[in-house]
Amino acid sequence: MEAIRCFISIEIPEELKSKIVELQENLKKTKARLKLVEKQNLHITLKFLGNVEKEKLEEVKKELSKIKFKKFKISLEKIGVFPNPNFIRVIWIGVGNGREQLLSLYNIVENSLSKLNFKKEKFEPHLTIARNRSRIGINEILSFIKENSSIKIGEFDVNEFLLMKSKLTKEGPIYSEIARFILQK
Repeated sequence: MEAIRCFISIEIPEELKSKIVELQENLKKTKARLKLVEKQNLHITLKFLGNVEKEKLEEVKKELSKIKFKKFKISLEKIGVFPNPNFIRVIWIGVGNGREQLLSLYNIVENSLSKLNFKKEKFEPHLTIARNRSRIGINEILSFIKENSSIKIGEFDVNEFLLMKSKLTKEGPIYSEIARFILQK
């Protein structure tokens, strides 16, 4: 039985991706050993599903297509790290305006998919821009975060969410769309 690695995401408009890439270019100047997220892969993960059997994928699509939620606007702003400043694994941009709506949409997706036995998880709205693989350059990363802590990338309309496939390769993940779910006006 073939399984497909999947996640549910919110797309980021191209003009905001370009601003994020500029930020990444500056981050790259640190001595840290970072793996930057490629421009085409920048997104907000609403829920990571993991490996899903093809039959179950049809049920996932059916459940997601039942979701009724109004379109909303979010802003990408601030920069931070996971899990904490002493041990940096992920560097991210946060969600400002629209955070509550995004959390509400997430909860609806969670409840919807819990019927299919997907585990409920804690959700912190963010957009990953880089992954850190070493202790080298930690102080530089922290300085960069401090200097850019109040950065505002921009706002955009969330009109839809996507069910995505993730294929892992040596060059990095390749994402492709499985299904698109349009939000209501």
